[in-house]
Amino acid sequence: MKDKLSGSFASLAGWFATAAAVAIVPTLLVSEKDRSPDFWYRVAWAEFLALVVWGYFSGFIWFLFHGGRKRAGIGGILPATGLVIGVYAVLSFVLMILSDWPNRFHWAGQVVLLVVVVLLFVFFEYARLSAVTGTEPTPEGLRSPAELCALIRLQENNLWSSATPLPLAGENRQLYDSLKTLREAIQYSLQNVGRIGGSQDYRAFVADTERLCTELQTAQAHSTDASHYRTNVEDLHRRMESISASLKVRPA
Repeated sequence: MKDKLSGSFASLAGWFATAAAVAIVPTLLVSEKDRSPDFWYRVAWAEFLALVVWGYFSGFIWFLFHGGRKRAGIGGILPATGLVIGVYAVLSFVLMILSDWPNRFHWAGQVVLLVVVVLLFVFFEYARLSAVTGTEPTPEGLRSPAELCALIRLQENNLWSSATPLPLAGENRQLYDSLKTLREAIQYSLQNVGRIGGSQDYRAFVADTERLCTELQTAQAHSTDASHYRTNVEDLHRRMESISASLKVRPA
């Protein structure tokens, strides 16, 4: 909170200093008798450009310490946005200095310059949306693929440690191998799918996987039980491949 207030105060102080300089320096350099009729219009336009530039810095501070972070990808286009605003302010100022005021050619140039800047912002927004589409985080309360992998890995470890004597063999070893295959398929097929949280099939898959792991955690894995659980694991694997294919991700 203190950093946010400090940043906002810095932006305000910067704008105030710039605005004061824009207003004072021209009046000192140009005597009253030498001022053209459009002198104060030019000063006002320079003040506007200063406001635009410092408005960008205020927006940058807002992004760092406020709700701007909720919009994914904004941070990636902030530097380019600042560059465009800076170039626009410089070109607009130069155009104002070099042209007569008021002049239709001056205003036409300002309009064209403004349109170019707006179009660049539109393209930046398209770029942002393209970059973040499909990378939405898994909704809160829903296990991510990585969390499912950790849960399954725990059951693999429990199976291996419960084997007497080692190594694990028979139906238990087949169950262990099936769990490992399912975990690796989830890890390499679903790990980077951003829109997976919106899939109802994935939600059901998570619930059934959690249920199976809970049963494995509490059950004594005898041969008959292991065979039954292995069938469930293989069914989950087939469902996972279907989910992966529906999200256009190649199964492992």
